[in-house]
Amino acid sequence: MKKLKEFWKEILANAIAGLLVLAIPAIFKNSNVSVIALQIVSIALIIVTIILLYQYRCKRCDYRNKNNEVIKKLDDFKQVGITDIASSTVTGIGSTERILDQCNNCFYFMGIAANKWMKKANNFEKTMTRILARNGSVFFAMLNPMCPDAKKMSIASGQPENHLQMVIINNIKQLYKYKKMGLDIQVKVYSHIPIFRIAIVNDETIFVGFYRVDDSGDDIPQLILKGKDELLYQQFKDYFNITWNGNTLKTIDLDKINSEDEIYMQELKGV
Repeated sequence: MKKLKEFWKEILANAIAGLLVLAIPAIFKNSNVSVIALQIVSIALIIVTIILLYQYRCKRCDYRNKNNEVIKKLDDFKQVGITDIASSTVTGIGSTERILDQCNNCFYFMGIAANKWMKKANNFEKTMTRILARNGSVFFAMLNPMCPDAKKMSIASGQPENHLQMVIINNIKQLYKYKKMGLDIQVKVYSHIPIFRIAIVNDETIFVGFYRVDDSGDDIPQLILKGKDELLYQQFKDYFNITWNGNTLKTIDLDKINSEDEIYMQELKGV
């Protein structure tokens, strides 16, 4: 009986994911909602469903066997590209250092300030040097340091209103150093708080989590996606590429921002 119950749980999890992917676009097919908006809704609903099932199962696991049980249950979701779940961005398999260790030829990030990569990961420079040696590429999509949301987030965290602005500007200036070394590095900014925190490694693994306004981001749960032919991997890769190549992002001229050009800072305010 127990095996039968587990079997039906697996079927239910797979069915929910499949139905969401099929149903959401059908509901909105006659509306003016964009394709990327439908993708976001579909992805969000799938992830919420998966995380709820994951949390429910964790509660029922005995502490000693929790990790083994969770890994076993994750087999339910491999068909959509989920290979694991990380509970933190600073420790374990989802930590910035562990992720950077895997980078060989490319690293693409979409987030807010990239501070955990550049300030908290001891291997960031080593990773950039390794990617440079292999003629790889690095993309950073970050929050516009001059946008109103940067000020709001600083105030909400109890910091001076220009705190996040200075953090982002200093981090972008640090990236200029690698451009001077010859690394193919590009930086773009958007003027809204992103939905997802995304890191793409070697164009074969994606780490994705949701931002929460009420914390520092250390404990963001992350889904680890693999498999270029799998649903969620494809969706998030498309989401990153469409956002990166869209007209909502402003390309940062690293030479100008490094020279502390005040006129350039004023230009960013209008983005």
